[in-house]
Amino acid sequence: MRSSLHLFVLMLACPAVLAKALVLDYADFGPQVAAHRLLGPEWWQWETHGDSDPKTKYSIRIVVYDEESESNVRTQYPLIPSENKDYRWIPLNQAIQYLDEEISKDTLERTTASLKKTRMQLINYFNVHAGMR
Repeated sequence: MRSSLHLFVLMLACPAVLAKALVLDYADFGPQVAAHRLLGPEWWQWETHGDSDPKTKYSIRIVVYDEESESNVRTQYPLIPSENKDYRWIPLNQAIQYLDEEISKDTLERTTASLKKTRMQLINYFNVHAGMR
C-alpha cells in the first residue's frame, strides 16, 4: 500500500514522467506497401532485411504519442532486440496526417475501414480537438 501511495504522489508531482501514448499494431496502419513510408519496413528494424518466408510475422508495435511526451516515450518503450521488442515511435500529428492521406485514397474498402477505425482510436484516446478531425 505504501509503495502505491509513493507512486501516486510521484505521478502527481511529475506528470510528464509517464508518456501519454497509445500502442498499436503495425497492421493498424494498413499494409506494408503503404505503411512503410511512415513506419519503416515490417521486419525487425535491427535487421537489414526480412525473412525469405513471406508468412513470417513480426510483432512490431507502433507507439503513437502526443508531442509533450516525446522525451519519455522512448524510455517507456525501448528497443530490445534480444527479446524481439520492436517499437516504432510516431508523433500523433504524423499518424493522423498519414491516416488522412491513406483514407482519402480509398484503395480498398476493407483497408479504408480499418484505417478509419485506427484514426478514430487516436482521436478518442488523445481527445483530439475538432480541427484535427
